[in-house]
Amino acid sequence: MKKAPSSIYRLQLNEDFPLKEATELLPYLKKLGVDGVYCSPYFAAYSPHGYDIIDPNRINPLIATQKDFAAFCKKLKKLKMLHIADIVPNHMGIQGENLWWQDVLAKGEKSKYASYFDIDWSKKKLLVPLLGEPYDEALRTKKLTIVRKEKKLWAKYNDLFFPVNGKLLPKTPRAIDALLQKQHYQLVDWLMAAQETSYRRFFNIGDLIGVRIEDKKVLRAHHKWIFQLLKKKKIDGLRVDHPDGLYDPQEYFDRLRKKTKGLIVVEKILGWKEELPSNWKVDGTVGYEFLNMLTGVFIKKNERLNQTYARFIGRKDDIAEMVYEKKKFYMATEMAGDVKALADKLFAFSSKMRAFADLPKGDILKALYELLAAFPVYRSYIRPTGEMPEQDKPYWKETFQIARSRNRELGYRVFDFLESVFFLKLESPILRDFILCFQQLSAPIMAKGFEDITLYNYNRLLACNEVGSEPERGGITTEEFHAFCKRKREKWPLGFLATSTHDTKRSMDVRMQLAVLSEIPAKWEKKLKYWSKCNLKHKTAVGHLLFPEKNAEYFLYQILLGVWPSKPTFKRLWISFQKSIREARAFTSWRHPDLKYEKACENFLKAILKKGTPFRRSFEAFHKEIQEYGEWKSLAATAIQIGCPGIVDVYQGCENWRYTLVDPDNRSLVDYSKPETLKTELTRTALHFRRTHKALFLEGDYIPLKVHGPKQDYILAYLRTYRKKALLVAGVRFFADVKSLKGTEILLPKNLGRGEGIFSHATFEGKILPAMQLFSEAPFAWIFWA
Repeated sequence: MKKAPSSIYRLQLNEDFPLKEATELLPYLKKLGVDGVYCSPYFAAYSPHGYDIIDPNRINPLIATQKDFAAFCKKLKKLKMLHIADIVPNHMGIQGENLWWQDVLAKGEKSKYASYFDIDWSKKKLLVPLLGEPYDEALRTKKLTIVRKEKKLWAKYNDLFFPVNGKLLPKTPRAIDALLQKQHYQLVDWLMAAQETSYRRFFNIGDLIGVRIEDKKVLRAHHKWIFQLLKKKKIDGLRVDHPDGLYDPQEYFDRLRKKTKGLIVVEKILGWKEELPSNWKVDGTVGYEFLNMLTGVFIKKNERLNQTYARFIGRKDDIAEMVYEKKKFYMATEMAGDVKALADKLFAFSSKMRAFADLPKGDILKALYELLAAFPVYRSYIRPTGEMPEQDKPYWKETFQIARSRNRELGYRVFDFLESVFFLKLESPILRDFILCFQQLSAPIMAKGFEDITLYNYNRLLACNEVGSEPERGGITTEEFHAFCKRKREKWPLGFLATSTHDTKRSMDVRMQLAVLSEIPAKWEKKLKYWSKCNLKHKTAVGHLLFPEKNAEYFLYQILLGVWPSKPTFKRLWISFQKSIREARAFTSWRHPDLKYEKACENFLKAILKKGTPFRRSFEAFHKEIQEYGEWKSLAATAIQIGCPGIVDVYQGCENWRYTLVDPDNRSLVDYSKPETLKTELTRTALHFRRTHKALFLEGDYIPLKVHGPKQDYILAYLRTYRKKALLVAGVRFFADVKSLKGTEILLPKNLGRGEGIFSHATFEGKILPAMQLFSEAPFAWIFWA
């Protein structure tokens, strides 16, 4: 068996929780039952979160010294805990002291690092969109100046510095402009990047530049320290961030695998029925697909919830149509320059072909918008050499079918041409490069169009709205959950089992609170009507509209219910709510914030939180009614998660109750002095058992168990077996209408003899296990036979 942990714990480093404190926490994690740790990236970065790396070959001074890092590695070895590093091969930060980037700015295309970054050198100047206002305004207000530092000239903007070629220090805006115009780069307003860009960005973020990690020279330079750490066994494996941004992911993983036999997991977001490419030399994903399956099995499918949502907001949304429209909207407002660059590249080729020379560039551009909007998953994986992968063919056929049907006025020729390109009927290095660049672009368009914009507009049940989810599906059956786990056991037994991460929109405990609403849709609708009536007076009239609008109001009530057990402050709630309405881009956005709309939303939130009002009394009574059910769901989900095939991923603090919202809330400091709860006890007991019987969980079979009786659909149960060992894992899914589990039974495939309860220490015998007995003390159970 590969050297891998049975469970792993994620630590989010920052200036308030540096690596030194993480080191001090390791004995606690060992006692918790964890045998592996991975931190947020600790390479030199502009920000403490670590994903805007400016130097991948030294430690981030914001969170550690080299001595701190050595002590961390030493402590892990002493405790016999594995160390997984979180690496970011796709992009780097260009704020701060990124020496590679500064050399490019100073020397342009002649810099030795010019090929390190994904830059379009055909443009006259390298556009750098880091100004918070138009260039002229920055000069006029003296926010942008030139200073002398260490005998060199630098353009200074806020706390950013850009190298300037010159000797004399200019004083006036005119003289500063004259000198800056002689540089290899042009500083511009950050808003300009949406329409014109000189380099591939990470999503739409101008200060994160794409790295050409596909170049062997760049890989060696960028991963120099990582490879040293692997060789010296300071790290035992890798978590790879955003592989979908890479030019050729398969080649990258081939090269990475040559450097380590250890664990490699990837932050690949899979669609509902999408499979991780089998030719990637990795061990699985970071576990978002498991997270969504686990949440789904605790949600009760019913049409009433759909009707409640539609009636409240006054319309019935088609989510497939919404995803299509939001992807197009995102492209037009945030990445038009990137799509245009693709169209230019393709037109340069088509205009020289006799069969397609008269295709207008405008038609090619529009067709590319349509293909990107219609593509059903994050990206395809056509390689520089070779054919289209079999698993990609259905996606491309579906994409062209949708694009053609939606755009009959474009005619067939432009789509005939594009089909011949993507189905590799035309041979050309230029076209292969175009396809690979298209694939790099399709991933961020899906990520932002779906994950952010759509998932903040389609608010039917927020428990379903997570990365890689299909929110319109609602709940899933136990059969679907079992099929997923069996497939995972067969194909990716070392992939992570995540429930909460630094990127989840809501922690598992919040999702499980909200999942209770799927069991009581009629009561939920009744409360919504009453609350809306109570709070109507707190809305602000703008023209013929009342703000916040019904969809944002519906969203807000769910957020309050989900996070209420943590006694949230107004500030914490408003930060999250403001981010949500800006991501939704319905009435405000990050690019163009509507401060009047946002003030109306802020005032509304402030007003409804006042104590002693009819709304507050009704809300707290309703929350009290569902809170226990939500906690039971979380406990059952935790027991089921830890029993499943894969490596259990515990996000910081989630061994206890952890009610967090989207970042920065989910990256806040953990109070490890909080009293332990039943969830802590469950997690510790299960993780210790898992560590003791590692082969049972990482290599053992997964056997779905049948449940018979009046509440058979309310229970999930499976068996893990390895040689002569067997473990029953079971949990109750639904609670709101359960008065008794009498008559409901779990059936074992054979009589395994006398089994002992891991949590209850009760004993069980026979092929039939009565649910009343099994769940007499808790909504979860583990029984072990050795």
